[in-house]
Amino acid sequence: MSRPPLLSAVTALALLLVSASATPPQIPLLSNVDSSAPVAAPTREYSGRFLHITDMHLDPYYQEGATITSACHWLPEAEKGERPVFGPRRKQGKEGIAGRYGAAGSGCDSPLALVNETMRFVHDVLRPKGIDFVVWTGDSARHDSDAAIARTPSDIKSINALAVEYLLQTFLQPSDSAGEAQTVPIIPNIGNNDIWPHNDLAFTSGRTNPTLRFYSVLWARFIPKEQIPGFLEHGNFVVEPTPGVLVASINTMYLSDANRMVGDCDPKGFEGNAPVRAGDVVLHWLKKKVLERARKEGKVAYLIGHVPPNPLNYFDNCYESFAHLMIEYSEEVVGQFYGHMNIDHFFFSSSIIPVGKNRATTVESAGYRSVLKATKPDFSLPMAPRGSLLGRVFSALIPSWINLYYHYLMTHYKHLAHQHAKDPSLRTLHPIFVAPSVVPTFNPGLRTFSYHRGNVTVAYQAGNVTVTNHPGDAKSMWGAKRRSRSVRRGELVGYTQYYADIERWNSEGLEENAEFPGYLFETSYEPGDEYDFGGDRFDKETWVGFGARMTGVGGGNREAERLKKLFAANLVVKLGGVEVKDF
Repeated sequence: MSRPPLLSAVTALALLLVSASATPPQIPLLSNVDSSAPVAAPTREYSGRFLHITDMHLDPYYQEGATITSACHWLPEAEKGERPVFGPRRKQGKEGIAGRYGAAGSGCDSPLALVNETMRFVHDVLRPKGIDFVVWTGDSARHDSDAAIARTPSDIKSINALAVEYLLQTFLQPSDSAGEAQTVPIIPNIGNNDIWPHNDLAFTSGRTNPTLRFYSVLWARFIPKEQIPGFLEHGNFVVEPTPGVLVASINTMYLSDANRMVGDCDPKGFEGNAPVRAGDVVLHWLKKKVLERARKEGKVAYLIGHVPPNPLNYFDNCYESFAHLMIEYSEEVVGQFYGHMNIDHFFFSSSIIPVGKNRATTVESAGYRSVLKATKPDFSLPMAPRGSLLGRVFSALIPSWINLYYHYLMTHYKHLAHQHAKDPSLRTLHPIFVAPSVVPTFNPGLRTFSYHRGNVTVAYQAGNVTVTNHPGDAKSMWGAKRRSRSVRRGELVGYTQYYADIERWNSEGLEENAEFPGYLFETSYEPGDEYDFGGDRFDKETWVGFGARMTGVGGGNREAERLKKLFAANLVVKLGGVEVKDF
């Protein structure tokens, strides 16, 4: 039986890339865009912006009109043959057919039309507002959800090459004085589906790792040349895309407990002169090359990765070492950005091992975390079709796990709020942000963050904001009424979350988009407005306070329920029919 036809010659070119040393082909975007358009200055002089994009899961075999039970690969008539389907064939109809821009909540990956429209929106709408750099946290390759078109190493390489071309052309700037085209800085990261088999990345200390070698070539223009030898060893690198801000791309695959090719970190820590375990090498690099440098040079650090650093995803010892490192360098690490989980949320580094008064942010229950860890779904696999036998099982399992995880988050926020209420001297860490994905596990999402470009004083007066260029007095507790606070270069100002209502735009023309006519995406929310932060407050104490308000600590139950309802809807990127609620 023949393969389904590809959507375009663009994909055929991309699939020719099968060698780790090959040069990525020059692939034009599917839309006509003006690559010479200048990058506009940010709307506010004191702030800059950057884009976070994650989990594209681009699938060149996706076919509009295909059945969802075939992972959106095969037209209905093809299922009449002997080809096995992704679960029993569901009743045909609107819900059982793959739409033009994807099938939200189905388990299918991203069609080229979705990725193209995503990049067109970024290029035409977001880029002119000013984007200083791009954080790209992995998982560009498709899932291995169709046995008839099994993933191969060549498949993964070619799709990642296509993703690079999309990003390069989206952010291409006019040629410099030497006639060379430039791009906005792009900081990539390895996802668990960007390797073969998924999750399993071997640690080959002292020897060349073929996977890391491939990405060192594909990402050659993104990784500083002098850091290539280190990247070949451990998969990490750091850049300074804007003055005073170090962005560290962390290879979370050596910390993730889903990776069967490596083990846990050394229980004694990673402080030895020559760490030998994969996770210890990553953490040793992070401390020596990023955090100590930031402290010495008076800079701040953003950490980016694919798998979020929580105790549900990391090896136990690796997580404890990571959490303690975040506490030790809490003044330097002012932002963390991850993907992988496809849901929109935040949390804080926490430890099950106390690290001393005025140091620990929180100490959580190891027992509750173990239950979540034992029951979590495999995020490297898509959700099963809602109409299949497997889908009926997952329709109960996945929402149940999300509800369990939601309850875990609420417990986490409440515990942290109680600790700070009892002892205001406890150190507060910046929140860790997990962004929703482009792939429509729920609805596709994109996010832009704003950050301070210099040291300023932000003054709050009745919800209004005044910015000056000199430091001032500041009160830092989340419960205190503040008139002003000093902020450093690199501290986050806020973010805007965008999403695409796939089910709507599959049936309506994009010109009907009221906010951005002709485009797939629209604004979902801004946390300051959505969660009533007040003024432009976005500091770490405000996020601790938000968690407190959601869980009724220091506030009323009616307010808590209202905020939790908003948070739960954003958790699943406003996908209808998915109910998230507390126990």
